[in-house]
Amino acid sequence: MFATLFNILSSYTDKHEKSIDRFFNKLSSRSDKAKVRKQTKLILQKDTIRASLLVEYKFKKYKTLKKSYRKKLYKNAELIKNDFLHYWESNHTKLRDTLKLKKLSGTSSNDEGLLFCFAIMQYLHPKLKYRAGSAFEKLLRKPNKEMMVGDCNQIVTLYIALYSLKHNIQDLKLKLLPDHVCLYYKGIDIETTRSQFAKYTKHKGIVEVEEIIPINMLDISDHDEARFEVSPKRMKKAAEIAFLLSSHKELVEKNLKIAYHNLGIHYLKDRNYSDAESCFKFNDDAAALRACYGEAVQYFLEKKKYSNALRYATKSGNPKLKSVVIQNQAVDLLKHKKFDDARSKFRLISDVEGVRVCDQNELHYLSQKIKHCQTISDYKKYKSTIRKMEKLARKLENREVGEFCKDILSQKSL
Repeated sequence: MFATLFNILSSYTDKHEKSIDRFFNKLSSRSDKAKVRKQTKLILQKDTIRASLLVEYKFKKYKTLKKSYRKKLYKNAELIKNDFLHYWESNHTKLRDTLKLKKLSGTSSNDEGLLFCFAIMQYLHPKLKYRAGSAFEKLLRKPNKEMMVGDCNQIVTLYIALYSLKHNIQDLKLKLLPDHVCLYYKGIDIETTRSQFAKYTKHKGIVEVEEIIPINMLDISDHDEARFEVSPKRMKKAAEIAFLLSSHKELVEKNLKIAYHNLGIHYLKDRNYSDAESCFKFNDDAAALRACYGEAVQYFLEKKKYSNALRYATKSGNPKLKSVVIQNQAVDLLKHKKFDDARSKFRLISDVEGVRVCDQNELHYLSQKIKHCQTISDYKKYKSTIRKMEKLARKLENREVGEFCKDILSQKSL
């Protein structure tokens, strides 16, 4: 019953898909690279197809890859695996004899891993069509009924999935060519798009098999597939995963910086200044940080959230910006007749004129309190107010008001 409820309510097709997604989601650029590589290999060994399809679903955002369609594709994948294993059982002896005739240098024709690779080549050759930029899901077609269509890295992924049925995928590596990738097995290049052995002398490097994940993530998208917009958060996650798994340090570091910058801009637009600050700090981007602090100050000033504005102004290290915040707060306090608080703010920024304006406004405010008074008895009720007025008048050098207050205060009956 619980399993049925899980299948109905969950956005995942099964628990395995969920566990793969959780693994990717918890990664960050600070994760231990060696541990991440080891775990990724284990995931690919267990189910390369689920991991790869989930990458397309999460990071390419193809609209077709809804839960129900992914379930269908996984069923097709099982059909492909079973059909291939049947082909292997029926043909491996004949394939061994054929492989011997190839006389491949550097590897024995009795190498079981090589023989299995050769079996995959022969099995897929009549079923496969290469197309640049094709989505991985176009390879997951019913065997012997539909043509499988895939890009080079997607076809390599399918090879890895089939190889994992009988062997450890650590036997395999990837050879990176200009705008291309082929499978590499113990010194032998396997051109998966043509199901042929090859010998590429010019290449960018030979890397571990788990790097197929970042290669697929960063590969061009299928233009025939409708897509949802990939969020900046998801782009950042892809860049982080690529950073952890890819050996192309300069490229992935650049991509990671771009992803963090774009996510920072996204947070700025959402007024999420704390997270924007974190992104720009990660990149050590002083200019972006200044812009972030400036926007945050402006926004919080408009909202009259002066403590927040002052916090970001202080972080900016710009004394003028800090003074602007304090001055705005002082003016707001003045408008609300909080004269003592306003004065203390003006004094913090050594704003002599601001203090003077504050005194003038308070004197006027107090004078309004006693303007209805007609007799000594009336003024008697405002003794403390008049004393305060006299003090302010003295500060402001307002003789007229000062003399008036002195005169009232000198009345004996007062």
